[in-house]
Amino acid sequence: MSQFFKVAKPGWSSLPPEILEEISVRVRNFSDHVRFRSVCSSWRSAARPRRLPPRAPFLIMAPYELSNGSGDLFCVSSQKLHHVDIPSAVSKQCNGSSRGWLFLRHNTSSLSLLNPFTRAEIQLPTLHNIAFISKAVLSSDPSLDPESMALLVLQYNTLAFCRVGGDQWTITHDLEWSLQRIEDIMFYKGNIYVVRQNGRLAYCDLSHSTTLSVIPYIRILQGQKFYFVESCGGLYLVTRHMLFDGFPFRARTVGFGVFRIELGDRWKLFPVDDMKDCVLFVGPNQSICLATKDLNGFDGNCIYFVEDYAVDGYVCDIEPKICKYRLDEDNIEELQHDVNRFFFGSPESQWIIPSVTV
Repeated sequence: MSQFFKVAKPGWSSLPPEILEEISVRVRNFSDHVRFRSVCSSWRSAARPRRLPPRAPFLIMAPYELSNGSGDLFCVSSQKLHHVDIPSAVSKQCNGSSRGWLFLRHNTSSLSLLNPFTRAEIQLPTLHNIAFISKAVLSSDPSLDPESMALLVLQYNTLAFCRVGGDQWTITHDLEWSLQRIEDIMFYKGNIYVVRQNGRLAYCDLSHSTTLSVIPYIRILQGQKFYFVESCGGLYLVTRHMLFDGFPFRARTVGFGVFRIELGDRWKLFPVDDMKDCVLFVGPNQSICLATKDLNGFDGNCIYFVEDYAVDGYVCDIEPKICKYRLDEDNIEELQHDVNRFFFGSPESQWIIPSVTV
């Protein structure tokens, strides 16, 4: 009598890792990528995490109120206010946002990174006697890059940087810089770049030194505020021009300038009046450049910003306005968003772009 034996077929979860990896890199659609990683643990480990497609940044309203364990994010395109619960932020001070993460400080030495969209938290090395942090940025998204670096501007223009997940900070300072406030900082291609209040640039080559080197170039840039932004792999500097009307605390923005920085033995700056289909979002923390194809409701070749300076020199009332500056037309348009019914609570309203990986 014939004997029939059922031969067990190998399950999909038994595919060799190298084959799964080869398949995963060919999955281009983000939804299919999510489904691929949801099959089983072996498929999930074979497909490297990817970030959600780029989307318009939110505005963090009243960042200092995050210490209550919750916060509000305003979506410019939909005019909706989103309330988020962030229990990990209780009793902590928000000192900036970068790459979709918040820098939180607890007491004078404890620092951490918090993703308000996923609630993931990463502890940073202890940094003793932190009296003041004016700027905090990341080199990359730490959920995607194990070599991500954190950079702080402390009191007296002292810089502190460390590897996220490392155990200590490296401190660098230059007495010459203590007289001019640092306006912006940025990681770019392994180096730290700095622009100070008078428009002068400096950099620190982390592979060779921890000392700031002043960059020689042809002219001093004019402007009241400066922002670094990376676009299509290039480094750009945005200048913001403001008009002060009588009171020290009363000011309004009258225009912007955009310059492409060409690196070399002697750096050069080239004015740019056409960013094509790129949209810039500039603010007191990390500025962002996105393509219009990734956004809805935003125009290319424009700079979006918050006009949030006091309008009364005595009582310091805040009257925030979300505005758009057109580079090709050199004009500012106040967007018709009903933000006045929301309380920004601080002239340091921050852009933050969601960082979610699957």
